[in-house]
Amino acid sequence: MKRLLFAMTLFASATLFADFAKYVEMTVNYTPTASVDGFPVLVRLNSSRISYADVKNAGADLKFTDASGETVYPHEVDTWNPAGESLVWVRLPQLAKGAKFRMYYGDATVTTSPSSTPVWQGYDLVCHVSGNANDSATPDRAGMLNPAGAATTGVIGAAYGISGTGKGAAFMNQIYYTAESGGVTLEDPEFSYSFWIRRTGDFTTWEALVGPRNGGNTDCWGIGTTAATDGATLYVWANQSKKDSISVPNGLTLNEWRKIDVVQNATGVSMYVDGVLAGTKTMETPKRSWPQWTGWGGAVGNAQFGTTSEPSDFDECRIFSTQASAARIAADYATVKDADFLTFQAARDNIGEPGSVLMLH
Repeated sequence: MKRLLFAMTLFASATLFADFAKYVEMTVNYTPTASVDGFPVLVRLNSSRISYADVKNAGADLKFTDASGETVYPHEVDTWNPAGESLVWVRLPQLAKGAKFRMYYGDATVTTSPSSTPVWQGYDLVCHVSGNANDSATPDRAGMLNPAGAATTGVIGAAYGISGTGKGAAFMNQIYYTAESGGVTLEDPEFSYSFWIRRTGDFTTWEALVGPRNGGNTDCWGIGTTAATDGATLYVWANQSKKDSISVPNGLTLNEWRKIDVVQNATGVSMYVDGVLAGTKTMETPKRSWPQWTGWGGAVGNAQFGTTSEPSDFDECRIFSTQASAARIAADYATVKDADFLTFQAARDNIGEPGSVLMLH
């Protein structure tokens, strides 16, 4: 009787994936420096890891679970390219070396891809800059790419660049937007923002790399360039008139992607470059003031792009709702740049796994 009950229990937990023909198991091969919960890991797919012919168009039938196949993990398809590399973000409940999870696919009954919102819980904004400036954290919020810019190959799929003749690569409208001319101020002083940047020419003057639009509101935040041509020093500010500089190790190397993270708290700001702390500055209590618009690639005019900027490409722009930990920032960098972040097993037929019944004799 015990054997029969065991077989029935297995069947009940397995039928959810009975229609999925195949699966791939992945293992986290990265050791975080501290606990990181709710972590979006980047899964890179190509023809050596899956047969695209077995997957529905745009990856609509992908399903991610824990190693037992019982707990479903949220995911978002960032880029789908059957002729090359496809990119999918998967939210793991906790990042830990040795953690295993699965990707099921090959279900003809699936018709639509899942919403990306659960992947980005805890984020105020996530802009992949993959052909648009939309917000994956809140999908009904849309932004705009500068018509004077150009799409380019990013560190994660597609990116967007500006040559220096059109200020700002992208701006996101309706982000904490109000009809009032002064925008809206959030009194919570703790938050983080990050972006990938590739310098494509010499920096010549002061320009904002990320921040709200130009305006009279002084309670704002941001990061910008100095006159150093190689981006060896960046300005950070907690409020518009309170700036301080932090050195960038090796500068913003020409034509190389660098990741910038800024963490703001009640006492000041810390800047990380490529996942490593570059410097901390004590400043007055910052506020998040968003005068209608915020953007990356240069200060943004009120619903319009300006006329000058520093030549650079931008990718994966995010705002995290609290202080991002050093461990999260380091892992965010590693999941993009470390080719060994995940270990992939060969694709398997979904036989004798969730979706089938084990008969005991």
